[in-house]
Amino acid sequence: MKSNSSYPILAKEGWGIIGAAIFITLLVWWLIGGFISFIFFVLLVFVIQFFRDPPRAISQTPHSVLSGADGRICKVQKVENPYTGKEEILISTFMNVFNIHSNRSPIGGTVEAIYYKPGKFLNADLDKASMENERNAIIIKSDEGPVITCV
Repeated sequence: MKSNSSYPILAKEGWGIIGAAIFITLLVWWLIGGFISFIFFVLLVFVIQFFRDPPRAISQTPHSVLSGADGRICKVQKVENPYTGKEEILISTFMNVFNIHSNRSPIGGTVEAIYYKPGKFLNADLDKASMENERNAIIIKSDEGPVITCV
């Protein structure tokens, strides 16, 4: 297992939001104080935990495919891949608000194509969310040969 120890603990995309949440929390504490400031502190902790991005141990085993996201496996089935037209195995991962929301590439390789689809922001627990929500598909040809689609 390999791990990158210089990896930032918080996703850089969240730094501005975290900074704003810290500022607002301190402002509320200074101006109002009391229980209201405690509520803002709890919200600040929630914002920080949402954007956490800890380093991961990465398997160096050849042909390994790692999970691209934290969460719960909610579906495994054979489907026709809408991006390649081939029959493949779909593995769906459901992330709740407490899971780490930093997604990673499941394999090393070359990006062959990227497909962006604008869409809705439905609750991810709904079946129709997979087809109607905004998404980005990345086709990756692994260093060992197989092609993986990440959505």
